[in-house]
Amino acid sequence: MQEPHDSSPPATVPPPPADVIDLSYLISILLKWFWVPVLTAASGLYFGYQDLRSFSPEYVATMIVLPSGGPTAGAQSGGAVQSIVSELGLLRGSQATAMRPFDRLTFFLGSVALADRLQQEYGMLQMLYGDSWDAESREWIRPSGEDFERDQRRRAFFRQNLWSPPNLQTLADFVKGSIQIEGVGEGGGQMQRLTVRNQDQDFALWLLDTVYFAADDLIREMDRAEVLQRMAYVEQQLATVDKVHIRDGLREQLASELGRQVALEVDLPYTATVIEAARVGNSRTEPNVRLLFGIPVVVGGVIGFSLVALVALFRRERRSV
Repeated sequence: MQEPHDSSPPATVPPPPADVIDLSYLISILLKWFWVPVLTAASGLYFGYQDLRSFSPEYVATMIVLPSGGPTAGAQSGGAVQSIVSELGLLRGSQATAMRPFDRLTFFLGSVALADRLQQEYGMLQMLYGDSWDAESREWIRPSGEDFERDQRRRAFFRQNLWSPPNLQTLADFVKGSIQIEGVGEGGGQMQRLTVRNQDQDFALWLLDTVYFAADDLIREMDRAEVLQRMAYVEQQLATVDKVHIRDGLREQLASELGRQVALEVDLPYTATVIEAARVGNSRTEPNVRLLFGIPVVVGGVIGFSLVALVALFRRERRSV
């Protein structure tokens, strides 16, 4: 007996949901366009090589110091003296130096005052930019050439600063950028490490030692002058004030200032105790090859793979429309 013929259409497999990624399709596209991630990874390798070529090994000079203890000036005066100062309005501004001398040193490392001292004593501008200095005319030589003029026109178009001869602010910025300060130990400790990097081994050591002690002497001289001014003022008040309790407070203040004057006259580093004198190693800095090449190659490969995945997704969306 013949079975009845089923005329119903064959069942069709429903298409995958639009939010489901067909991995087999993605892999086939990736195999077809595998050269895209390879090309982007190779470009990352090229940029890493360019960074390697531009890397300049440097010598590292270091110094470790222990900052001096408390604040200076009248901030350390006792309560009785402070009340007298408040009552008479004496020694105004003594709180301006109520911070550690070493904290002030970190500020003065980038100051024009320190730059001026370094220039007067060592002629550091000529030392750093000697190629641009005309010793006969004692003037700075303006660069010339088509490349320089083109750069100046570009800077003028973008409203950037044009060339100007080196000055004390230039030297102050150089000093500030040359010396790095960080705490020693986990989380940074009381001891501080000062570091200078330079391609010249002797210059790195000289710069660290010279700049640090020049800044130390500058702060010492400023505090010495301030102490002498306060002592003169207190002595003047002692000669005119009649109240016994005020005179006793002024004598205590004068004794305190005399103690600071003695400390300032001692021929030792003022802002910090030098734990390890400035020294420089024989080995220069080295590039981190893994970091130099690894990150650009990985980033380039990821970018290439993402581009292929986007193209595959776009083509799939067009097919499903």
